[in-house]
Amino acid sequence: MKELVRKRGNIKHKVTSFKVYLSKFVDKEISDADISIIRLKFPNFSDTLQEFEVIQSEIELIVEQSNLEEQYDQRLEFEEEYYS
Repeated sequence: MKELVRKRGNIKHKVTSFKVYLSKFVDKEISDADISIIRLKFPNFSDTLQEFEVIQSEIELIVEQSNLEEQYDQRLEFEEEYYS
């Protein structure tokens, strides 16, 4: 369980890092060079959601029933962060 939670934390960190990096471009026109840098810094970012889903599902399968709602909250929190 600890390993799964650690992996989930790593994925959350990737999303946070990506959002922080992209926030630099909020009031700026993004150039082709910027897009290239984003692709280099965050390769395969689109796979992040799928990675999270697999790990989170594993956690939800092994966690005790009394903690299941907390895990569902973790899923919702991540999805909100990912899509915002």
